[in-house]
Amino acid sequence: MMTLILTAGLTVVNVSPARADSQFQIAFTGIGIYPRSAPSMTASKVGAALPDGAWVAVACETTGDSVTSDAGTSKIWERLSDGTYVPNSFVETGADGWTPGVPRCDSGSQGPSSKSSYNRQAAVDYARGNYTNLNVGVIPKCTYFASAVLEAGGINTESKWTPESTTKSDQASKLLYRLQGKVGPTKRWASADFLKNYLVKERKIATIAEVSLGSKNPGAELGDLIMYDWGGVSPGVIDHVAVVTGVAADGTLLVTQKENDYIDKGWNWSASDDAPISSATPGTRAYLIHITF
Repeated sequence: MMTLILTAGLTVVNVSPARADSQFQIAFTGIGIYPRSAPSMTASKVGAALPDGAWVAVACETTGDSVTSDAGTSKIWERLSDGTYVPNSFVETGADGWTPGVPRCDSGSQGPSSKSSYNRQAAVDYARGNYTNLNVGVIPKCTYFASAVLEAGGINTESKWTPESTTKSDQASKLLYRLQGKVGPTKRWASADFLKNYLVKERKIATIAEVSLGSKNPGAELGDLIMYDWGGVSPGVIDHVAVVTGVAADGTLLVTQKENDYIDKGWNWSASDDAPISSATPGTRAYLIHITF
């Protein structure tokens, strides 16, 4: 049962608790609080505000902007089962700090010692700020862009994964290598299938799972990658990469990408065809690359 309440200029929704994940109540707001697309009070609002007493299903906890309430100040944020975020300071968990029994979003364990080195918000900020930049010629731009986003999130480059390699045999494009004075991006930096294998199999800083294009949110986190195999002449090979940068009001995952330079578009929607990807490009397969660095 859903009850609509108008209070202090906010439209809030009182929802009965779901039957999944850990259940807690919103508290200490006085006027209700909006879920956010990222663990920051400056991130975009998603859906209606939640009033004090509303039950939320918490999937995991992560760190984000520091938020103060009557209960205290905390950098912990709750990631809800729909992929949105609310600050721990406004959730009655019964704990002072990390909540026992609730996993960390990046590692599945609890406590500060398991904090990920990957700064998801920094990755998202870079993606949104640079999706019209990085116009490298000759090569497909989507993977080059995705690698730059990962680097902005704190993943360090190395000789096999860099935009500036002098090793001729490892170049993503021999032509670009010559045009740039014998320096250029490696295959792992700028070729989608190579990047997939590098992250998952070689460096082991990501997991991969095939996901349904019919899902609004396949369980991705901000800063993760969605990779697409269009099928066609090279089935089984990744053709395109996009970066997860938000969640829409209806819960749909949003991605930002090079190649047509889209920001915060539905991950399973073809903007150029104005149709679902499954209809626009039948046979497409999609994969979630979850960063664990």
